[in-house]
Amino acid sequence: MSKESLIPSRPAFSQAERAFLFCIKNGLSNKQIAEQLNIAVKTVEARKFNLVKKLNLNSTRELLVFSVTYFFNMMIVILTLLPDGII
Repeated sequence: MSKESLIPSRPAFSQAERAFLFCIKNGLSNKQIAEQLNIAVKTVEARKFNLVKKLNLNSTRELLVFSVTYFFNMMIVILTLLPDGII
């Protein structure tokens, strides 16, 4: 199995969406996300709604689970792409 086949298939995310998912993964509140990303709380709510739709999820709780899983999988991919003996 090649290392490239280990990369999970996933929707394409913009840099802003990845930053947003990272905030969600870290358990930030809507207000904290708004402050972190310098956007309005209403924009945070709209982005959550749009990501839930984009990912075909049913709730913001599922969005939290997705974001944790997404970044965990990204770490696994990075670790598998490192040369042997690095870790």
